[in-house]
Amino acid sequence: MAKKANERASRPDDDNPEWTKDDFTKARPATEALPEFIGEKATEELMRRGRGRPPKPNKKVNQTLRLDTDVRGYLMYLENVRILSGTQRELVIDRLMALEADEIDIEQVKWVVLMVLFSQPGQESAYAQMEDLVFEERSDALH
Repeated sequence: MAKKANERASRPDDDNPEWTKDDFTKARPATEALPEFIGEKATEELMRRGRGRPPKPNKKVNQTLRLDTDVRGYLMYLENVRILSGTQRELVIDRLMALEADEIDIEQVKWVVLMVLFSQPGQESAYAQMEDLVFEERSDALH
């Protein structure tokens, strides 16, 4: 597609004219020209840095936390009995990953599910079902 003569990109730019052969012959490398404008120390600092984006000071540590088959099975069970929806399951998994624990057991999953359900309006019946699951097993342990 041909550019029109009145398009802004095709018009001459008075602030940045096209270079001539003379301009190219007079040009100097940045290492020679920059010290006049920003100083030796700043030029060295600028030229020392490598290509691309500067490195981040705080690199994130990749932490892989895998949920064991019992935990995944329990989450599937809660979804199958309609205590959790798929979105809520993902939210529970996200909250489990945020725990600073080496291993996650089903007891921790139960409490995280309770917190997620409690924080969402309209989930009172699912919360009550989950509460029954959590406390009915604990009442057996007290006897």
